[in-house]
Amino acid sequence: MKRFIFDSILDEENICNLNNEKHKITQGVENGLKLLVYGKRNTGKTSLVKNVVAKWWLKDQPSGFFMYVDLMGVRQQSQISERMTIAFTEAYNACFRMKSVFDNMLKIIRGIKPSIEIDEAGNPRLSFGIAGGEKVRSFTDILKHLDLIYASNIPVLLALDEFQEIALIEEAEALFRNSLEHIDSQIPVVILGSKQHLLNRIFARPKAPLFNWGTHIYFDAIDYHEYWQYMDERFKQAGYRISFENSVYLQDKMSRMPEAINRLCFALIFHDIEQGEITREDIDSGLSKVVSDRRNEPEIYLSGFTAAEQKVIFNLAKSEPVLHPQSKSFINRVNLSAPGVRKIMMKLEDEAVVYKEDTGYVLADPLLKQHILEFRL
Repeated sequence: MKRFIFDSILDEENICNLNNEKHKITQGVENGLKLLVYGKRNTGKTSLVKNVVAKWWLKDQPSGFFMYVDLMGVRQQSQISERMTIAFTEAYNACFRMKSVFDNMLKIIRGIKPSIEIDEAGNPRLSFGIAGGEKVRSFTDILKHLDLIYASNIPVLLALDEFQEIALIEEAEALFRNSLEHIDSQIPVVILGSKQHLLNRIFARPKAPLFNWGTHIYFDAIDYHEYWQYMDERFKQAGYRISFENSVYLQDKMSRMPEAINRLCFALIFHDIEQGEITREDIDSGLSKVVSDRRNEPEIYLSGFTAAEQKVIFNLAKSEPVLHPQSKSFINRVNLSAPGVRKIMMKLEDEAVVYKEDTGYVLADPLLKQHILEFRL
């Protein structure tokens, strides 16, 4: 069913366009390439890789071993290893369902020292004992075992999401480089990332361990016309229409972020407006209601920042895009020193509170911006 989906990864039917990105990633996976897939958060990268490309690959390779690792929020190597262990366990249990195959693969990866449990259906399930104080295997060891699986004629696909987080962990880049270099050249690897400045540290600095690694695929903003068609098709199911001009207005209000656009569109359908043409007044009214209904969440989020950091965030919301946050005019507005603003901006960028675009710095979350404009300024 075609719907406006948010707060969840999307199925293929509800991904807006991304046909070009789908083609590039699919071709890369098919040819065993190493891919860096990047763009702002909530632009469909994970949905496309997990719910489209991986499903296509598993349909083509029914016995395939697909390992997806979410690295969001990791701050030390042990956390990387924990995420890798969980991902390996899930991939293993999904891939090796037959007991005979399961037992054979245990022999191949015996160095990991797994334990076996029997589920309610009587099928064996693998566990690596990551709880109860038991030792977690190093993520480099787990990556080595992908080669053993591949050498046993089991196709392997590896996806590492929010990979930029490793930039903040000592030695992680070098360890990943060594591991990725030693993975069989025919195993496709898809790295996904959303914080451009951290990705640049990893892949664009000449002295960085992963400098110039892989084929790069960038997720740009979805074409206005494509998103209008996507929106109008779903609005018509509920008895509404939206003009191209008003769809552009709505998209710009939500900074062309798919997650925020879908949330607002969903709200408009249940906003008790009269069926028919959706006007700009309807959009503004619907946005105000979305922001009001979600008032507590942004306040809790903002409470995690210092007073000085909040000043910077509020002034960015009021003035974005801000090309030079350390300019005299901006530091006068926030009443902070230039070094102080610089330090705050670095933190906000590291935590994906702000993005740096060609036109300047902007808040990453358009709904946070609208909340600040409505309730804090």
